[in-house]
Amino acid sequence: MGEPVHPSFINAKFRGQMGELFSFSKEASELFDITSPRQDRSRRGVSEALEKLASRDPQGAQLIQLRFFAGFSNAEAGELLGLPERTAKRTWAYARAWLYDELKKTL
Repeated sequence: MGEPVHPSFINAKFRGQMGELFSFSKEASELFDITSPRQDRSRRGVSEALEKLASRDPQGAQLIQLRFFAGFSNAEAGELLGLPERTAKRTWAYARAWLYDELKKTL
C-alpha cells in the first residue's frame, strides 16, 4: 500500500514557487468546512475512499492528494511522483473516475 504524500517528499524547488506548501484550494476548503455535521460525514467518506484507492493504486491516490489538497497542476504532481506527463494524465483520469464512483456509493 502506498504511503500518503508527505511534505518531506516534495522537492525543495517547488517550495519557493508554490508559496505555502499545502494551502488548501477553495474547493477543498469548502468540502472540509468543519462547522457542518454533514461535512464530517463527507470527510470520513473521502478519507475512506482515498485509503481504498491507495490500496489499489498508490500513485493515483498520491496524485489525487497533490492535485486536490495541495493544488499542484497535473504536470507538477507527476514530476514530484517521477511520472511522465502522459502517465500522470492517465493515472489522474483513472483515479478521479474511481474516486467519483466510490464516493457516489458512500455519500
